[in-house]
Amino acid sequence: DLKVVINVSEGATLTPPSNKSYDFTDGMVFNVLSEDKEWQRNYNVTIDSTSNLSFDFETWNVVTSGQTSFMEPEGWTSANKGVQILITTLGIDYPTYRTEDAYSGNYALEMTSRFGKLGGGMIPPLISGSAFLGNFNTNYLMSDNLMCAEFGVPFNYNGVNKPKKLRAALKYKPGASFTDENGMPVDGKTDNFSFYAVIFYGDEPLTARNMNQIDRIIAKAVVDGTQSLDEYTVVEADFDYESYLGYFPEGKPIQISIVAGSSAEGDYYRGAVGSTLTVDDVEILF
Repeated sequence: DLKVVINVSEGATLTPPSNKSYDFTDGMVFNVLSEDKEWQRNYNVTIDSTSNLSFDFETWNVVTSGQTSFMEPEGWTSANKGVQILITTLGIDYPTYRTEDAYSGNYALEMTSRFGKLGGGMIPPLISGSAFLGNFNTNYLMSDNLMCAEFGVPFNYNGVNKPKKLRAALKYKPGASFTDENGMPVDGKTDNFSFYAVIFYGDEPLTARNMNQIDRIIAKAVVDGTQSLDEYTVVEADFDYESYLGYFPEGKPIQISIVAGSSAEGDYYRGAVGSTLTVDDVEILF
């Protein structure tokens, strides 16, 4: 809410009154009535102090990890750091990378699920491509891989405009054969992609381990990952506030993350080798 201070002519009446706080999410109408009550006028007031949060994937940074290096888009991170040791031992390419197959501009973000190793012990049979707003913590690589991806970056909510939609240009081609966590084919199952945004409160990040702790989640916007996207398609998903906390707790730090994955069940090593998700022109609309 924002406190309103409006000065009117002496004797005139302002409705609703000045020096009080109001919610401007849907705008406000203020009425000024003259002292003799023969003149009045309505004033429609809206506030738009938040610009859309957007990513065009035109700027990329080189990240050096061990003896290899890879690229990540400005503002985003990936799980590439977690698989860099496999790049040299398995001879595979990084699962998340820059592509010139862009919806607009010169570059886009692309991720492909790679084959790891069957019966490889610590090496999974499937390595899903992923990218997100947050941090990748390698300290958990050997103990709990679901804790490695730390979702969330600070989000400054202005108290007026809530995020309304997640929008992006996406393209997706599932791999030929879906396999389980042991690398065994699953008949009749097709791989899906993952693409969503989540807003939550608190200092700690969300992880794949605690993503279902909905008491901290304010809202989520989830794109249907089962749809066929042979060509670039602009998709949108509304933020769902009703199924979650639904409001921004006063005095609490707020975080936001956007998460993309080439195999929706890739955290559990389930998916299809070759599944490829291409992402461009991501926006959070207010």
